[in-house]
Amino acid sequence: MSNRSEKPKHSARELVCKMRDERGITFSLITEQDAEHYLSDINNYLRIASYRKNYEKNQAGENKGKYQNLDFAYLVDLSAIDMHLRYLILKMAVDIEHSLKVRLLKSIEENPLIGGYAVVSAFLARNPKVVTKIEQTAHSVYTGNLLQKYFTLDSDTKKIIDFRDCPVWVLLEFLTFGDFIYFYRFFYEDYTKIKAEFSSKMLNNIRSLRNAAAHNNCLLADLVSKNAYTSTKLSVAISKIVGMNKSRLRKLSNRFILEFSTVLYIYKSLIPERMLKKRTQELKDLFFSRMLRHKDFYQMNEVIKTSYAFIADLVKAWY
Repeated sequence: MSNRSEKPKHSARELVCKMRDERGITFSLITEQDAEHYLSDINNYLRIASYRKNYEKNQAGENKGKYQNLDFAYLVDLSAIDMHLRYLILKMAVDIEHSLKVRLLKSIEENPLIGGYAVVSAFLARNPKVVTKIEQTAHSVYTGNLLQKYFTLDSDTKKIIDFRDCPVWVLLEFLTFGDFIYFYRFFYEDYTKIKAEFSSKMLNNIRSLRNAAAHNNCLLADLVSKNAYTSTKLSVAISKIVGMNKSRLRKLSNRFILEFSTVLYIYKSLIPERMLKKRTQELKDLFFSRMLRHKDFYQMNEVIKTSYAFIADLVKAWY
């Protein structure tokens, strides 16, 4: 059957009844009336219900198929924590991107054998799709003037016909985080043959999580799935933390936990002390104050408890 017939539009009242009667979700800590208000004016059902995947269902008996030990208040709390986490991840990802660019430019400035223009020509000649993306910024109030000044454009089509006058410090202003990762790999692995400090796989984990946070996706909606593969560098670093063992390291097979662990690792390795101090306080406030505000909600959920404990140990060890 199609979604049109399987999942028709419901009122907030109907959704509350559906959660209670079909899903087994209780309303002990938040009344059904308040839940209706929440679904009507604060959050939508699709988002709030997504966190239920972290809870087990009864496999037999009269409640078969219904969730175990799941109150609506738990979903509301997870949603609020998720919001704070998204905001923090966005700030950390921007800090990482900026610091990576600063370090790359420093590598060029300190090496007399590397020109600030030739590396751009070599990169763009190999990546015509990036050239096309740059062309599309012609009318941007932020980069349009740079395009006119540092690139030669066809007067009719406005296509770039020459990019030899663009230096690397200007190119970086045009690149998305994803395209910057291409350039980062190109510069270190192909152009200079210098081993990059961080692999493109690790940086793409940060890009993936940053994009999810920027698009307001629910990050904590699935702490159960195990379909991710970590880098050796990250797993080795985490294995050195006291109390870590092979069993706990399996947490990295969860996509969100892997990506956020990567953010934590690269951030503490890369960011200057002044900014690191500021984010450290934000991290600790979130993990050891806000997240523990209703810790009693999660005492019977091993997935959430162990996921929290794993990342909290990273924060304690690295920050």
